[in-house]
Amino acid sequence: MDQRALKIMRIKQLVSTNALVIALFAIYLALLSAFEVRMSQMFFVLGAIVFAQTLLRWISRKSTKSVIPFFEQVAIYEKQKMGNEWRKQYNTGLICNFFLSGIFLLQAFWSRGSTDIAIQMELRFMLLLALCLVIMINIALCIHIRKVDRSKLQSDFKGYTLKTNIIGAVVGLVVAFAMFVGITFYVLTLS
Repeated sequence: MDQRALKIMRIKQLVSTNALVIALFAIYLALLSAFEVRMSQMFFVLGAIVFAQTLLRWISRKSTKSVIPFFEQVAIYEKQKMGNEWRKQYNTGLICNFFLSGIFLLQAFWSRGSTDIAIQMELRFMLLLALCLVIMINIALCIHIRKVDRSKLQSDFKGYTLKTNIIGAVVGLVVAFAMFVGITFYVLTLS
């Protein structure tokens, strides 16, 4: 693939990923504000969606097919470029998504008798959360794109999946701690 076509494909990938994340977050917030959704219902729906999506990906795991055509083009390009490491990354993503859906469904089970409303929205907080989410996704995606596009050989990716998962776990723990401290501080200042 020549550099111009690669750049166009990557720009489309970044723009559409951001558009999808923002649209899904907006739909999520609109649904939560339009309906009184209990915690158990929210977790059950999220768990069912993640499980169904992951199950479909698992069934067609040899395929790079996508609903959005240029995501399929990205998957084909990365699969050719990364070789076996692409398969490892794909399988790791499936395992993590199955685990996440299990956590959501377990939360739904644990909170089934609760009548608590899922989220009572504070618009500033939700916008800040959406902004942080988009920034983190963009940073991770740009780092991945840079690594894939600059690598010349499949051997450049040896251990890439393990390394990115470890870095992702550490960054996730740091962000979770920072969010916990920030939310706690925010709630205490409201009182």
